[in-house]
Amino acid sequence: MQFTTPILQKCSKPVRIVDKVHGGYMYVPCGHCNNCRANYRNKWMQRLDIECSNSASVLFFTLTYDNSHAPVLEFGDDMILHSNRSSDDDIDCTLMSTDDYIRLLHSSPSISTSKFSFNPNKFTYVCKSDLQKFFKRLRRRLDYDRNLLLSDVPPASREFRYFVCSEYGPQTFRAHYHGLLFFSNKQVASAVEQFYLHDSWKLCDISNAPVSQVVSSAPLYVAKYVSCDSSCPDILKLPQTSTFYLSSRRPAIGSTCVDFCALSNQIHDSNVVYDKVNVVKNFGKIGRASCRERV
Repeated sequence: MQFTTPILQKCSKPVRIVDKVHGGYMYVPCGHCNNCRANYRNKWMQRLDIECSNSASVLFFTLTYDNSHAPVLEFGDDMILHSNRSSDDDIDCTLMSTDDYIRLLHSSPSISTSKFSFNPNKFTYVCKSDLQKFFKRLRRRLDYDRNLLLSDVPPASREFRYFVCSEYGPQTFRAHYHGLLFFSNKQVASAVEQFYLHDSWKLCDISNAPVSQVVSSAPLYVAKYVSCDSSCPDILKLPQTSTFYLSSRRPAIGSTCVDFCALSNQIHDSNVVYDKVNVVKNFGKIGRASCRERV
């Protein structure tokens, strides 16, 4: 896979903050303008490209919901948005002003076009716990391998890494997810593609959860969703309803492009000491710097 270098653009609305190290003021990117959002997407595209090039096999997948399993928030008479998933996802609107509550109510997307019974006070939302449970089930199915598809693959080779973004449909604002699965073993990837992915996500029909071998455009397609909620109604931009992404962190996606030995030497030469030591495969030991200065 061809390595692409992101084109970074200057922030159009930099924010001035106090420089607590050198004194005075400094300017940092705002993180919200179009240039900052483009830079963020480009960096993720580069990291996904690197992860793809260092994986034996990569799968691109889409996860959707059918009407009976979709996570739904509904306005109640008590000014609380009630979730059909968990009370932890409920949104208390009682602290809002009446004008803010009415604005949210009017910005609620109609899901009558999504084949739900018409209810202007009900809408779907992206649910992080659904994805977390999906990955947990997928790992369990690979460990137990009840279909005996991986009998000659050792448990250590059945691991996978992932990156997944949530999205609302541009027309109906229906919640769904796009993601990539990275494998070090092609046989494991084949087993997931043929059976275990659909067996781990039973919230929609198999035809609505496509999975396939990755193509060159997949990293770009997935990365663009890390900051694509600008066109969503206000009700879908709340902390509980806004889009998100989940990714492997141990080590981070695209970390193979970092020379950890050189990084460790740079940290070692600086005025810090080490409290903990992490071991990263093929890169030796790297230290986690503490806040204590070396005497």
